[in-house]
Amino acid sequence: MAKEQTKKNADEFTVTVSRDSVVVKGTLELRDPVYVKAFEQEKAKGTDPKKFFLDALRLGVYGKLESRIAAFLKTAENELDTGLEHLKYIFTAQDYIEKSAAKGQVVEGEIENALKELIKRKNWGDTTTNTGGIVGAITDCKIGDIVCDIGESSRRIVIESKMSKTMTLGDVKDMNLERVKNPVKNATDTAYGQLVLSRANRDAHFAMIVFDRDNCSSGIKSLEPITILPEVPGMVVKIGRDPVDFAALEHAYGIARDLAKAYEKGIDEKGLGMVVKRLIRDVNRLDKFSAQLNKVVKGANDTIEAVTAIRELMDDTQKSLSVTHSHLTQMLNGSPPTEKELADYYVEANSDKTDPHRAT
Repeated sequence: MAKEQTKKNADEFTVTVSRDSVVVKGTLELRDPVYVKAFEQEKAKGTDPKKFFLDALRLGVYGKLESRIAAFLKTAENELDTGLEHLKYIFTAQDYIEKSAAKGQVVEGEIENALKELIKRKNWGDTTTNTGGIVGAITDCKIGDIVCDIGESSRRIVIESKMSKTMTLGDVKDMNLERVKNPVKNATDTAYGQLVLSRANRDAHFAMIVFDRDNCSSGIKSLEPITILPEVPGMVVKIGRDPVDFAALEHAYGIARDLAKAYEKGIDEKGLGMVVKRLIRDVNRLDKFSAQLNKVVKGANDTIEAVTAIRELMDDTQKSLSVTHSHLTQMLNGSPPTEKELADYYVEANSDKTDPHRAT
């Protein structure tokens, strides 16, 4: 009886909804193995369980809002086991978010996860904080989605994710805002302005702005995968999301953290700028060469397949030539093949227009 009472109390919670908030009170115990496994995996990655719970709740709410999910699950329930139903639900909810205003939050999460994996792989000791929904040092300004504090240093990098097809690069002249009524709003119209403001808003020493290379303005699209703006200091970085390609982000972050630490040590900026520009040039060239190499490899593979196909046709034609020559020799020697032998060979060959044996 005591065990039943304990279990009952563990699931007792209330949800109160008002115009501007949802308040949950009490105790909620989740025993679903899918939930438990998900939390275990995120905990192993170092994710704060509370943050993961809120992210999962948000994802679930968006999934619930998808009107087609109920109809889909009803149709599929006889074909999918419980595990697949869970997965399909997650994918549908993710697709809903991708099409909604929350797409930016999805990309921020992808970028932060990529950075965490890079930091763990390199054993850097850096920490990342998602600040996209938090007002910073500038009044009513939330620019600066991810803050990265460099391990064993007082330096900080801020990263702004901008999935925009209209934003231009901009320039320092766009920051002459004395006569502008709303300088913050004006500055956010360009990547340059976003970099400057995100640095100020998050008290960072270096800024990065990340675009999807396939969904950005023509001006951004024409840039190299990594473009440095030393006067900010900052970088414009382009990533791939379909297929996923965060190589430029990883290269850029590694360079950014080195630059942030170098500025802290008071290294000559002019000489450092020359080295960094050449470094980024080489990284960008490597990216281009890699893409070109992939095209060459694909072309070579296609050529090998074509050569193989032609060789097979040549072998078949050679066999046909040998048989036909044999028949001709028999005819010239006065012992021609029988009509059945001719019919079996030539009629069957003629039945397939692509067969090289076909008589012409």
